[in-house]
Amino acid sequence: MKKKLVMLFLVINVIASCTTVKASSKMRNLSTDTITSENNPTEISYLYDNPESSISPEELSEYLGLEAGKTYLTEDILNYICQSDFENIYEELQIFINTTDNLNVDLINQKAAELLTYASEANKKTKRLPELYDHLNSEEKKLVALYPGHAVVVYSCSKKALSESQRIYNNNVNALTNGNGDAFRHAFWNVLMTVNFSFQQTYVDVNVGANIAKLFADAHESESSGLPKEMDLYNNMVGRNIARNQFDGTWFPSESSLSNIVLSEVKNGKMKRISNGRLCATDSKMNW
Repeated sequence: MKKKLVMLFLVINVIASCTTVKASSKMRNLSTDTITSENNPTEISYLYDNPESSISPEELSEYLGLEAGKTYLTEDILNYICQSDFENIYEELQIFINTTDNLNVDLINQKAAELLTYASEANKKTKRLPELYDHLNSEEKKLVALYPGHAVVVYSCSKKALSESQRIYNNNVNALTNGNGDAFRHAFWNVLMTVNFSFQQTYVDVNVGANIAKLFADAHESESSGLPKEMDLYNNMVGRNIARNQFDGTWFPSESSLSNIVLSEVKNGKMKRISNGRLCATDSKMNW
């Protein structure tokens, strides 16, 4: 039997509403996406059969049974929250979920907001301002304010993807900055989010998972620009579609298997990296 990935959001989704997510009518056809190989000037089509749909924050709140527009964190608190704070409160929030009766998403969000407030106040007291890489942009802040419980999963998955990319690419700066390792990290992050967000109350819906993952991933890229943004958005999309393609209707492969699949796609040129000021296909090299 395939190993099921059991993470925090599995518990969150168990108590979520079973209302069907309303997909946006604007469906992007991905079959025409192409990338250029550095060694081959011809275009390489990366064909996926699953066009992506979107979900808005309003639709997500309705799906989760939350009050429309309800926020759990103030702007002042959000300004002192670092992405690493989410990982730090992961275990404490898990304990709360495992030991609390009559859970609902609102209660989980309240607890997550309480823990993040403590972290923010501690950062403020010690004058620890988020570093450039570690800060939340304006669109991310909006989502964290609305869904702090989900955000714990998003940035915990981000940290796991970063650690895995550093392990595989031996902390090589060239690979991890706009290179093959960077492509792996973004794709694997979106794989992990999609898997976690796919588990519903009584069933698994990979398209729901991908929609929610896309909402947070797009917010993360909202203030980037140019080739790095194009690269990251593309590799994020590839990751979500890898999760879709690996879902057998009931379960996903194990986390280690998914990591190997993402790495194989990187080596086979299915993602994008930046070389000599232009986008090109990823490859099997481990040092860029």
